[in-house]
Amino acid sequence: MFTGLVEVLGTLVRSVPLGGGSRLTFSHPGWREGLDPGASVAVDGCCLTVVESDSDSFAVEATRETLVRTHFGWLEDGAGVNLERPLKVGEHLGGHWLQGHVDGVLTVSQIERRRETCYLHVTVPAEALDWVVPQGSIALNGVSLTVLDVEREQARVAIIPHTWGLTNLSRLTAGARVNVEYDILAKYVTAALRRWTGAHAEGL
Repeated sequence: MFTGLVEVLGTLVRSVPLGGGSRLTFSHPGWREGLDPGASVAVDGCCLTVVESDSDSFAVEATRETLVRTHFGWLEDGAGVNLERPLKVGEHLGGHWLQGHVDGVLTVSQIERRRETCYLHVTVPAEALDWVVPQGSIALNGVSLTVLDVEREQARVAIIPHTWGLTNLSRLTAGARVNVEYDILAKYVTAALRRWTGAHAEGL
């Protein structure tokens, strides 16, 4: 489990084809603890397993399914990535519950700057709109954010200066792709209601 509170900004060092997937190597600025082979790490919100590490980098292996579901297939060497280690028992939950299971990729449609705050607009597919509600949670590139409003398949979030400066959200431009994980509670509630509605409809 993760919280969506990014710890450090890493860099994609290289991507090497591996079967239908890729072996991805990332640098991390002085961030060594918790990166032993077999450990989990969230890279732009995607939970991956460390297969190799040294004092300044670590490698993971992404399957074809992971490349299809995330933006990793478009990342170029030198791209900045948000890194977070799993939540430890007893630690404070400062963001919201994240599994590191990316639901898909959204496109940034607009970025607004109003004084110190940045407003990010992303296009949400119609089938996912039930999972995005005003004042609810959403994770973009592994960053826990609050939805301000949703209108015509567009969701808007506000990003404070601290988050803007610490994460790769500050490097986004209109048209950029971002990994999204919708709120797990919203997904469970929606699934339960759809099953309940379907069962009752069949019984009529």
